[in-house]
Amino acid sequence: MKSVSQFRGNSRWGMRRLVPIALLLVLMGLFLRQVHRRYQVDRLYSDSLAVPFGRSLEAESAVRALAEYRGSDVTELLLNIALGKEASGQDVRIIAIESLQARGGAPEATALSNLIQPHQALELRRATAKAIEGMPCNDGCVASILHYLERISVGERNDEDLREDLRANLLREMPNAFTRHDYAHEQKEIYHALENVLRRERSTTLAALVQTYGLASGFPSPFALALVSRVGLTEACSFLVNAEKSRAITSFRDEKLLRALEAVPCVTSN
Repeated sequence: MKSVSQFRGNSRWGMRRLVPIALLLVLMGLFLRQVHRRYQVDRLYSDSLAVPFGRSLEAESAVRALAEYRGSDVTELLLNIALGKEASGQDVRIIAIESLQARGGAPEATALSNLIQPHQALELRRATAKAIEGMPCNDGCVASILHYLERISVGERNDEDLREDLRANLLREMPNAFTRHDYAHEQKEIYHALENVLRRERSTTLAALVQTYGLASGFPSPFALALVSRVGLTEACSFLVNAEKSRAITSFRDEKLLRALEAVPCVTSN
Protein backbone atom coordinates (compact mmCIF):
# COMPACT_ATOMS: atom_id res chain seq x y z
CA MET A 1 0.00 0.00 0.00
CA LYS A 2 1.41 3.41 -1.09
CA SER A 3 2.10 6.00 1.54
CA VAL A 4 0.65 9.50 1.42
CA SER A 5 4.06 10.94 0.60
CA GLN A 6 4.44 8.56 -2.36
CA PHE A 7 0.99 9.54 -3.64
CA ARG A 8 1.79 13.24 -3.39
CA GLY A 9 5.10 12.70 -5.16
CA ASN A 10 3.43 10.88 -8.04
CA SER A 11 0.83 13.66 -8.32
CA ARG A 12 3.49 16.33 -8.56
CA TRP A 13 5.33 14.26 -11.15
CA GLY A 14 2.13 13.91 -13.15
CA MET A 15 1.48 17.65 -12.99
CA ARG A 16 5.01 18.40 -14.17
CA ARG A 17 4.38 16.15 -17.18
CA LEU A 18 1.03 17.77 -17.95
CA VAL A 19 2.35 21.36 -17.95
CA PRO A 20 4.53 21.05 -21.09
CA ILE A 21 1.79 19.07 -22.82
CA ALA A 22 -0.76 21.79 -22.07
CA LEU A 23 1.70 24.46 -23.22
CA LEU A 24 2.32 22.54 -26.43
CA LEU A 25 -1.42 22.30 -27.07
CA VAL A 26 -1.83 26.05 -26.51
CA LEU A 27 1.01 26.83 -28.92
CA MET A 28 -0.42 24.44 -31.51
CA GLY A 29 -3.81 26.14 -31.14
CA LEU A 30 -2.29 29.57 -31.66
CA PHE A 31 -0.32 28.34 -34.65
CA LEU A 32 -3.39 26.76 -36.25
CA ARG A 33 -5.34 29.94 -35.60
CA GLN A 34 -2.68 32.00 -37.38
CA VAL A 35 -2.60 29.53 -40.27
CA HIS A 36 -6.38 29.74 -40.59
CA ARG A 37 -6.26 33.56 -40.43
CA ARG A 38 -3.57 33.68 -43.11
CA TYR A 39 -5.62 31.38 -45.31
CA GLN A 40 -8.75 33.53 -44.90
CA VAL A 41 -6.85 36.78 -45.52
CA ASP A 42 -5.17 35.40 -48.66
CA ARG A 43 -8.47 34.03 -49.95
CA LEU A 44 -10.30 37.32 -49.43
CA TYR A 45 -7.45 39.27 -51.02
CA SER A 46 -7.53 36.96 -54.04
CA ASP A 47 -11.33 37.25 -54.30
CA SER A 48 -11.13 41.05 -54.19
CA LEU A 49 -8.95 40.98 -57.30
CA ALA A 50 -11.16 38.60 -59.24
CA VAL A 51 -12.69 41.26 -61.50
CA PRO A 52 -10.17 43.93 -62.58
CA PHE A 53 -12.67 45.75 -64.79
CA GLY A 54 -16.30 46.53 -64.26
CA ARG A 55 -18.13 45.97 -61.00
CA SER A 56 -18.27 42.76 -58.97
CA LEU A 57 -20.39 42.50 -55.83
CA GLU A 58 -18.37 39.45 -54.81
CA ALA A 59 -15.09 41.36 -55.03
CA GLU A 60 -16.57 44.30 -53.10
CA SER A 61 -17.83 41.93 -50.39
CA ALA A 62 -14.41 40.30 -50.21
CA VAL A 63 -12.52 43.57 -49.63
CA ARG A 64 -15.04 44.61 -46.95
CA ALA A 65 -14.51 41.29 -45.18
CA LEU A 66 -10.75 41.68 -45.54
CA ALA A 67 -10.91 45.10 -43.87
CA GLU A 68 -12.45 43.51 -40.77
CA TYR A 69 -9.15 41.77 -40.00
CA ARG A 70 -6.65 43.65 -37.89
CA GLY A 71 -2.91 43.79 -38.44
CA SER A 72 -0.32 45.69 -40.44
CA ASP A 73 -0.21 42.89 -43.01
CA VAL A 74 -3.87 43.47 -43.87
CA THR A 75 -3.32 47.25 -43.94
CA GLU A 76 -0.58 46.69 -46.51
CA LEU A 77 -2.86 44.52 -48.64
CA LEU A 78 -5.62 47.12 -48.52
CA LEU A 79 -3.11 49.79 -49.52
CA ASN A 80 -2.02 47.67 -52.49
CA ILE A 81 -5.63 47.45 -53.61
CA ALA A 82 -6.26 51.16 -53.03
CA LEU A 83 -3.22 52.23 -55.03
CA GLY A 84 -4.09 49.96 -57.93
CA LYS A 85 -0.95 47.86 -57.56
CA GLU A 86 -3.18 44.88 -58.29
CA ALA A 87 -5.75 44.58 -61.05
CA SER A 88 -8.76 45.81 -59.08
CA GLY A 89 -11.98 47.49 -60.16
CA GLN A 90 -12.53 51.12 -59.16
CA ASP A 91 -15.36 50.31 -56.73
CA VAL A 92 -13.14 47.80 -54.94
CA ARG A 93 -10.33 50.35 -54.74
CA ILE A 94 -12.67 52.94 -53.25
CA ILE A 95 -13.79 50.51 -50.53
CA ALA A 96 -10.13 49.84 -49.71
CA ILE A 97 -9.41 53.58 -49.56
CA GLU A 98 -12.35 54.18 -47.23
CA SER A 99 -11.27 51.34 -44.94
CA LEU A 100 -7.78 52.84 -44.59
CA GLN A 101 -9.14 56.03 -43.04
CA ALA A 102 -9.90 54.24 -39.76
CA ARG A 103 -6.72 52.13 -39.61
CA GLY A 104 -4.05 54.00 -41.53
CA GLY A 105 -1.48 56.46 -40.25
CA ALA A 106 0.75 59.07 -41.84
CA PRO A 107 2.61 56.58 -44.10
CA GLU A 108 -0.67 55.32 -45.55
CA ALA A 109 -1.99 58.88 -46.00
CA THR A 110 1.21 59.83 -47.84
CA ALA A 111 0.86 56.83 -50.15
CA LEU A 112 -2.82 57.61 -50.80
CA SER A 113 -2.02 61.27 -51.50
CA ASN A 114 -0.31 60.15 -54.71
CA LEU A 115 -3.80 59.40 -56.02
CA ILE A 116 -4.69 63.10 -55.82
CA GLN A 117 -3.85 63.72 -59.47
CA PRO A 118 -5.90 65.33 -62.27
CA HIS A 119 -5.74 62.17 -64.37
CA GLN A 120 -7.32 60.01 -61.68
CA ALA A 121 -11.06 59.37 -61.82
CA LEU A 122 -13.32 61.78 -59.93
CA GLU A 123 -14.74 59.18 -57.52
CA LEU A 124 -11.26 57.87 -56.74
CA ARG A 125 -10.00 61.39 -55.98
CA ARG A 126 -13.03 62.16 -53.86
CA ALA A 127 -12.72 58.98 -51.79
CA THR A 128 -9.01 59.65 -51.29
CA ALA A 129 -9.53 63.27 -50.24
CA LYS A 130 -12.17 62.26 -47.70
CA ALA A 131 -9.96 59.49 -46.33
CA ILE A 132 -6.93 61.76 -45.93
CA GLU A 133 -9.16 64.34 -44.25
CA GLY A 134 -9.48 61.87 -41.37
CA MET A 135 -5.83 60.78 -41.29
CA PRO A 136 -2.56 62.39 -40.13
CA CYS A 137 -0.86 64.10 -43.07
CA ASN A 138 2.91 64.62 -42.99
CA ASP A 139 5.14 66.75 -45.21
CA GLY A 140 5.04 64.33 -48.14
CA CYS A 141 1.26 64.16 -47.96
CA VAL A 142 0.92 67.95 -47.77
CA ALA A 143 3.32 68.37 -50.70
CA SER A 144 1.15 66.10 -52.88
CA ILE A 145 -1.98 68.03 -51.99
CA LEU A 146 -0.33 71.38 -52.74
CA HIS A 147 1.02 70.10 -56.04
CA TYR A 148 -2.45 69.00 -57.15
CA LEU A 149 -4.14 72.24 -56.09
CA GLU A 150 -1.44 74.25 -57.86
CA ARG A 151 -1.98 72.33 -61.10
CA ILE A 152 -5.70 73.02 -60.91
CA SER A 153 -5.07 76.69 -60.11
CA VAL A 154 -3.15 77.20 -63.35
CA GLY A 155 -5.93 75.67 -65.43
CA GLU A 156 -5.00 72.01 -65.71
CA ARG A 157 -8.16 70.01 -66.25
CA ASN A 158 -9.35 66.98 -64.36
CA ASP A 159 -10.06 63.62 -65.94
CA GLU A 160 -13.83 64.13 -65.98
CA ASP A 161 -13.50 67.53 -67.70
CA LEU A 162 -11.31 66.06 -70.43
CA ARG A 163 -13.80 63.26 -70.97
CA GLU A 164 -16.61 65.77 -71.33
CA ASP A 165 -14.50 67.71 -73.83
CA LEU A 166 -13.96 64.50 -75.81
CA ARG A 167 -17.67 63.71 -75.81
CA ALA A 168 -18.49 67.21 -76.95
CA ASN A 169 -15.97 66.93 -79.77
CA LEU A 170 -17.32 63.56 -80.90
CA LEU A 171 -20.89 64.84 -80.89
CA ARG A 172 -20.19 68.31 -82.29
CA GLU A 173 -22.27 67.44 -85.34
CA MET A 174 -25.20 66.59 -83.06
CA PRO A 175 -25.37 69.44 -80.54
CA ASN A 176 -28.88 68.52 -79.41
CA ALA A 177 -27.74 65.01 -78.50
CA PHE A 178 -25.10 66.20 -76.04
CA THR A 179 -25.73 67.56 -72.56
CA ARG A 180 -22.56 68.54 -70.78
CA HIS A 181 -22.35 67.39 -67.17
CA ASP A 182 -21.14 69.97 -64.68
CA TYR A 183 -18.80 68.44 -62.11
CA ALA A 184 -18.17 71.69 -60.24
CA HIS A 185 -20.00 70.59 -57.08
CA GLU A 186 -18.11 67.29 -56.78
CA GLN A 187 -14.80 69.00 -57.51
CA LYS A 188 -15.41 71.68 -54.88
CA GLU A 189 -16.10 68.90 -52.41
CA ILE A 190 -12.63 67.49 -53.11
CA TYR A 191 -10.90 70.88 -52.89
CA HIS A 192 -12.70 71.65 -49.62
CA ALA A 193 -11.58 68.36 -48.05
CA LEU A 194 -7.98 68.93 -49.13
CA GLU A 195 -7.98 72.49 -47.83
CA ASN A 196 -9.32 71.18 -44.51
CA VAL A 197 -6.25 68.94 -44.31
CA LEU A 198 -3.93 71.88 -45.03
CA ARG A 199 -5.76 73.99 -42.47
CA ARG A 200 -5.33 71.26 -39.86
CA GLU A 201 -1.65 70.65 -40.71
CA ARG A 202 -0.87 74.37 -40.51
CA SER A 203 2.81 74.23 -39.61
CA THR A 204 3.58 71.64 -42.28
CA THR A 205 1.62 73.62 -44.86
CA LEU A 206 3.45 76.82 -43.94
CA ALA A 207 6.84 75.10 -44.25
CA ALA A 208 5.93 73.79 -47.71
CA LEU A 209 4.75 77.22 -48.86
CA VAL A 210 8.02 78.74 -47.67
CA GLN A 211 10.26 76.10 -49.21
CA THR A 212 8.48 75.42 -52.50
CA TYR A 213 6.26 78.42 -53.23
CA GLY A 214 8.47 81.32 -52.12
CA LEU A 215 6.31 82.57 -49.28
CA ALA A 216 9.33 83.99 -47.42
CA SER A 217 11.06 85.36 -50.51
CA GLY A 218 9.25 88.67 -50.60
CA PHE A 219 7.64 87.61 -53.87
CA PRO A 220 5.34 84.67 -53.03
CA SER A 221 3.84 82.75 -55.91
CA PRO A 222 0.24 83.67 -56.84
CA PHE A 223 -0.76 80.15 -55.81
CA ALA A 224 0.71 80.61 -52.32
CA LEU A 225 -1.11 83.91 -51.87
CA ALA A 226 -4.43 82.47 -53.00
CA LEU A 227 -4.05 79.41 -50.78
CA VAL A 228 -3.13 81.44 -47.71
CA SER A 229 -6.31 83.44 -48.28
CA ARG A 230 -8.58 80.41 -48.65
CA VAL A 231 -7.09 78.46 -45.77
CA GLY A 232 -6.85 81.50 -43.49
CA LEU A 233 -3.24 80.77 -42.59
CA THR A 234 -2.54 83.49 -40.03
CA GLU A 235 0.92 82.01 -39.46
CA ALA A 236 1.87 83.44 -42.86
CA CYS A 237 1.21 87.04 -41.76
CA SER A 238 4.82 87.98 -41.07
CA PHE A 239 5.82 86.87 -44.58
CA LEU A 240 2.89 88.70 -46.17
CA VAL A 241 3.62 91.91 -44.26
CA ASN A 242 7.30 91.80 -45.31
CA ALA A 243 6.25 91.27 -48.91
CA GLU A 244 3.86 94.23 -48.64
CA LYS A 245 6.69 96.43 -47.32
CA SER A 246 8.91 95.50 -50.25
CA ARG A 247 6.11 96.44 -52.64
CA ALA A 248 5.71 99.81 -50.89
CA ILE A 249 9.34 100.66 -51.62
CA THR A 250 8.84 100.15 -55.35
CA SER A 251 5.27 101.53 -55.35
CA PHE A 252 4.18 98.27 -56.97
CA ARG A 253 0.60 97.35 -56.15
CA ASP A 254 0.07 93.60 -55.92
CA GLU A 255 -3.68 92.97 -55.78
CA LYS A 256 -3.30 89.29 -54.90
CA LEU A 257 -1.02 90.15 -52.00
CA LEU A 258 -3.42 92.82 -50.76
CA ARG A 259 -6.32 90.37 -50.93
CA ALA A 260 -4.29 87.85 -48.95
CA LEU A 261 -3.45 90.42 -46.28
CA GLU A 262 -7.13 91.28 -45.99
CA ALA A 263 -8.43 87.71 -46.04
CA VAL A 264 -6.12 86.25 -43.39
CA PRO A 265 -6.26 89.04 -41.91
CA CYS A 266 -2.90 90.64 -41.14
CA VAL A 267 -2.04 93.97 -39.54
CA THR A 268 0.21 96.05 -41.79
CA SER A 269 2.22 99.20 -41.19
CA ASN A 270 -0.21 101.25 -43.29
